[in-house]
Amino acid sequence: LNMPEKDGLEVLEELISVNETVKVIIVSAYAPPEKSLGYTAFVPKPCQLRQLLGKASAFWRESCQRSIWSSATSSR
Repeated sequence: LNMPEKDGLEVLEELISVNETVKVIIVSAYAPPEKSLGYTAFVPKPCQLRQLLGKASAFWRESCQRSIWSSATSSR
């Protein structure tokens, strides 16, 4: 999670402080950080694009299903 300006974990903390429900996929050549830090998934480098897209698609589908369910139950 090395980046030029900030550490990736600092960015993760900032993202979660702005939006607690944000989905974060960490892609790193390093060992996965503690899950308690709030990220959603970890993909080790090197990774295949389809592996990363598979994780992102799963989160998107879950989010859409939750949104549809929420809309259906709130209109009753």
